[in-house]
Amino acid sequence: MIAGLKHFTAYSVEENRSEFDGNITKFDLFDTYLPQFRKGFVEGNAHAVMCSYAKVNGISSCANDFLLNHMVRKVWN
Repeated sequence: MIAGLKHFTAYSVEENRSEFDGNITKFDLFDTYLPQFRKGFVEGNAHAVMCSYAKVNGISSCANDFLLNHMVRKVWN
């Protein structure tokens, strides 16, 4: 069994969540939305992630190369 983090990232709506596109500044992304996930991966040793239904700056969370490949895989290992 492994720990998995859900709704990665910028997910805070319940209605029309598959259509939501959060326009998030780089500051807000790194200051508000990513720190708790960083803790989960780096300090909590999580090994799985479920992307959110939303888009982040026009890119689906499930297809966001920067968030999934760069941040989760490379930066947080």
